[in-house]
Amino acid sequence: MQNHDLLDLIYEAALDADVWSKILNRLSAEAGVIGATLFTVGGERTTALNTPGLDRSMEDFIVGGWDALNPLPDRIRAKGIPGFTTDRDVIQPHEFESNEFLRGFRRPWGLLGFAGMAMQDREGRALALSIETAESFSPEAAARLQLLVPHLKRSAGLSMRLQYTRLEQTIDVLDQIGCPAAAVSASGKCVAANTRFEGLPPGMVGNRFGQLVFADAATHRGFQEALAAIRGRRFADIRPIPCRGATMAPAIVYCMPLLGNARDLFVSAVALVIVRSGQVTRTVAAAVLASMFGLTAAEARIATIAATGATVEEIVARAGTSRETVRSQMKAIYAKTETAGRTELVLLLQRLHLGP
Repeated sequence: MQNHDLLDLIYEAALDADVWSKILNRLSAEAGVIGATLFTVGGERTTALNTPGLDRSMEDFIVGGWDALNPLPDRIRAKGIPGFTTDRDVIQPHEFESNEFLRGFRRPWGLLGFAGMAMQDREGRALALSIETAESFSPEAAARLQLLVPHLKRSAGLSMRLQYTRLEQTIDVLDQIGCPAAAVSASGKCVAANTRFEGLPPGMVGNRFGQLVFADAATHRGFQEALAAIRGRRFADIRPIPCRGATMAPAIVYCMPLLGNARDLFVSAVALVIVRSGQVTRTVAAAVLASMFGLTAAEARIATIAATGATVEEIVARAGTSRETVRSQMKAIYAKTETAGRTELVLLLQRLHLGP
């Protein structure tokens, strides 16, 4: 199983988290199994990336709350086996009748065997990689997987650090253009904040046991509602929140979802919280786009103009560039933001409150 193409993919994933889906597909195909999944363990919420064959079972795992009943992570840690642990190491056959998790989740979905390994991220969460089979995982297949362990751990570690660094860079860019900003988890825990946000007066927002708390009750209620909408992926329900503080002029709080499939696995932040005295300006929108999606400054400027519904000719006139340059930049924007065209781009920016 250890071939150069697969190793290339594993190290490519260190720089591009979305490549992890290709790795899971390769592992699943080469091992001839039901599927493979990479998911968080023990955090505020379970986030998973998996091959199509596990879509329904992983949805049941997350929505059904099976994570709370899953004894396998603790058993795997107790065994202390470096690399992959298999069902043979931690499950007795009779437990598919007696154990609530095995009887209620794994047996109905036909997930009777697995090989799994755990990796720790910088925020203390565990990432689990599990390869699922319809029968007990064979020792021979497990031995082949063990050859990949150091490479998988190294790549995952780099992914974790890189995604957190990119998050910090985003809020630092906002700091430089005068925007107080913080990144928060699904429950409102402050994951990272820039200097301007930390300098906001206590009469406006504070940090209570690690959680962001707005002093004004209506503002805090709106903040919690925005987080609930993000958790439920109801992005259309997110609204700018009027913010009143005892020691500063009224402002607006924007909760911007951090979108990105595999990237969700490597950092616990689900939203950027930006405090502004007015609407998000095109300068702020361009800075956020550039940092979140790796757009160049020119591409970010073109994206914000395109999001207003401008035609190619209008973009050319407003950007002061050629038609060919605009078309080339739009192709790059669609690729980097993973949108299929102008309509999807506008919808994305609206979800982030960066569009019209």
